[in-house]
Amino acid sequence: MTTSHAWCRFIGAGLFCLATTSLWAGPDPCSPTWYTLGGGVNTGGDVRALTTWDPDGPGPLPAVLVAGGFFTSIGGVAANNIAYWNGDAWQPLGLGVNGAVRTLGTWDPDGGGPLPASLIAGGTFVTAGGASALRIARWDGQRWEAMGLGMNFDVWSITSWDPDGPGGGFSPQVVAVGDFTQAGGTSVNYVARWDGGAWYPFASGVISPLTAAMSWDPDGSGPHIPRVLVAGATPLTQWVISLWQSFNPQVGGIIGMTTFDPDADGPLEPQLTICGTFSFLSGVTQNRVSRWNGSSWVPFGTGLGGVMVRSLTTWDIDGAGPVTPSLVAGGSFTTTGSGAAANKVARWDGTQWLPLGTGLGGGTVVWAVHGWDPDGAGPLPPMMVAAGDFTSAGSQSVRGIAWWGCREIAACPGDFNGSGGTPDDADVAAFFEAWGNGDPRADLNGSGGTPDDADVDAFFGFWNAGC
Repeated sequence: MTTSHAWCRFIGAGLFCLATTSLWAGPDPCSPTWYTLGGGVNTGGDVRALTTWDPDGPGPLPAVLVAGGFFTSIGGVAANNIAYWNGDAWQPLGLGVNGAVRTLGTWDPDGGGPLPASLIAGGTFVTAGGASALRIARWDGQRWEAMGLGMNFDVWSITSWDPDGPGGGFSPQVVAVGDFTQAGGTSVNYVARWDGGAWYPFASGVISPLTAAMSWDPDGSGPHIPRVLVAGATPLTQWVISLWQSFNPQVGGIIGMTTFDPDADGPLEPQLTICGTFSFLSGVTQNRVSRWNGSSWVPFGTGLGGVMVRSLTTWDIDGAGPVTPSLVAGGSFTTTGSGAAANKVARWDGTQWLPLGTGLGGGTVVWAVHGWDPDGAGPLPPMMVAAGDFTSAGSQSVRGIAWWGCREIAACPGDFNGSGGTPDDADVAAFFEAWGNGDPRADLNGSGGTPDDADVDAFFGFWNAGC
């Protein structure tokens, strides 16, 4: 919805008039900032993977955040390379694993059945819980279990894949990719699947090592079954029913993949979104982030600068509220493609890339970003969690893990004076008073710094929406 406004007010000794056109695209309902999450990891350590895992499935317990990497303690708690956040503190997962965790995921062995999902970890380790587990293992909620004989070299990415889609006769399987050429003693060439009892190849595999894997349903709720996408030194390739197919045109330099819905509840299906080291796709400047619209690769504005983007996630600042979710990117960059400062992390608001405050300082890379709602449907707003080797987040000193967001969401940002009821002219006056004085409460788009014209647009977005 687009609306034009002209407002004049006496601020200080002068008359101030402003004409603005606001586009309701979901401004932030609070002023997000960086927070620590129980403290970071030990000196010399880093966090490389994040996921959400629900330990009791449909039971009453909320999903927890799991972090993996290369560390011996997190938040002051001893933990060997993997831990979970219980809402108050970090907790180890048994004896952990004896090497770096590079990837985390979940696997529900019986689909929608009564069994809760298991947590899956992959990386460079060769033991889990003190027992042999070659580079991949699962945590069932009580103990670590090896997955067959494991892999002969490192695992870089895992995903859960249902070969025949929801309601079919097959149960979901774990797909793993990496540097390995054998899984469970079977030749697989960099990609393999686990059905709960053994590892199997996808035909003869692919030609080069892989860094990313994802299950992708190209038509959403349509009739097509999910595909497996893999990428790395091998260009983006998809497993369709029983054979590998390359994308046309071919795409190389991919490090991470996700799906992103650009219009939230609108008619568009979620789109395959990739990140990595690439600069051009389909003859168009893409700068390290791009999406597939079904026929071609489409850039996100001018993209992001620097060396690479490693990870993508969707983050919804107000959960079930009216704000459209953002795409968040993390990696090794200090600017957007247009040259604006964005230190290792940035978000796409639908029209442009924006920094998350002053970003993440120290270190070289954000390995993972992950949107997480700590209480599910409860009142707490979702968090955007970042993991890497950084040593500060905004003004906070913290190593390896931090989150961006709000501790609470204003019930109605358009009701700026807090009088209750539908926002009215008194709220406009209160907002402009704060805005004219540089009051940080008027920073409604959460950009940081002195409130500006973008915050006026944000305010009128809420005001016009009735909240």
